[in-house]
Amino acid sequence: MSTELDKSKVNGIVFQEPEEWIQTYMKLPSQALYDFVMDTLDQHLNDAFLEKIDLVEYLFDVREQIRPTQEMELVQKLRTREPDYYRGIFCYFENHVIEYALFRNEPDKTKEALQYFIQDPVNGIDMLIPVLRLLYLYGDTEMALECSQKVYNQVKDSPELIPGAEIEFADVLYMGMWQEAYRQLQAGNDVDSSQLNEQIAEWDYEVDEDEVEEIKKRLSQADITIENPAGPWLAREARILWLRQTSWFFLRYMLERKRIDFISSDTIWCAFFDFLERKQPEIAKLDPETYFDFNLQELGGYLAKILSAQQAKIFAIAWGIPYIYDFLLEHLVISPQLHKKAIDVVRRLKPLLMDGYRDTLWKYDFVHRWMPPDTFPDFESEEVEAFRASFDKQKPAATKSRLQLYHETQKTALMNQRKERQAKTEKSKKIKSKKTEAKKQRKKNRR
Repeated sequence: MSTELDKSKVNGIVFQEPEEWIQTYMKLPSQALYDFVMDTLDQHLNDAFLEKIDLVEYLFDVREQIRPTQEMELVQKLRTREPDYYRGIFCYFENHVIEYALFRNEPDKTKEALQYFIQDPVNGIDMLIPVLRLLYLYGDTEMALECSQKVYNQVKDSPELIPGAEIEFADVLYMGMWQEAYRQLQAGNDVDSSQLNEQIAEWDYEVDEDEVEEIKKRLSQADITIENPAGPWLAREARILWLRQTSWFFLRYMLERKRIDFISSDTIWCAFFDFLERKQPEIAKLDPETYFDFNLQELGGYLAKILSAQQAKIFAIAWGIPYIYDFLLEHLVISPQLHKKAIDVVRRLKPLLMDGYRDTLWKYDFVHRWMPPDTFPDFESEEVEAFRASFDKQKPAATKSRLQLYHETQKTALMNQRKERQAKTEKSKKIKSKKTEAKKQRKKNRR
């Protein structure tokens, strides 16, 4: 069967009768489905037709068969040909547009797609939060800040969302505020603490005035001076305080040395130390050298279980660990031996992640937009090429699409059920016939 759509065999009735349309879709070779859907969108379709065929399910099905560039063409046609219908399903497609535009470094397309989420953040919330992370991890922090500013109150006040849905946006705004404060302080300008406190209160952050002054102090110091952790690290409260205070120096290090914004560095720092806190054993003594030690099995298990639905954060942590350990080594918090061990774990982890996400690596190419860590002064060319080569790769040809296979399975199941019913009916008839014959025989014998 040809892989091209034979338009001469698709008459106008198909685009008027939902059942005809569905039957045609199910009979086409999978490689012709994209053209068929694109031709469908060229017709003057009414909402009843679109609802009857449940078009979005077929769009999902087609998307599994096509390359990203083809999906962008599909989205553009949906936007222009069926704008009203598309507004109800935009969140399933515009997130892919943003992934595409960020990878291709096309900010105008990113902004255009982001507007759909800004106009309707509540309905798009499940896709918007991963999109927000990608924006700042790719370095488009201004866009992330603008988006967070515009949607924060809508998300916070919506009765349709669970309490706390706004936290991701508050985090972006909070870190954006402190990065701007840092720039002002480094320029020798005064930063009004009362204004900072007012902003923090708007985002419901539990940061008191003393902590605000402490953060300002750490951001205004001319040089980074880290106090070596002292005392019993087994006391979690003291340990968390040290980590929180030290994090501000790490954010400065990343911005000054690697030009990575506060929000991205904070994401790496917080996620990694969440991992370290979760893995701590119950031992009598816990010193920094023990605390910062980890192995591949521990980190891999955390990434698989805790972050299985947050792929961008997985790559941010795996590629971000060398920055943390370079920073800790430079400030004599850890030994060179422990630094080397951590970097070796990362070297072993990367190929595993790259293999597991080999078809979608390009989505996480933000790790190569960052300035490389001191440990890896240059990104390995093979690694970079693997990420870039995964983009727009032709997907393996499938004889039938997922929906077509499901349809056939259901059809087979129905046929089997029908055969079973027929077999039961035939069996029942035979039993009834035998009973009738037996009854006749008994009457005959009585005579």
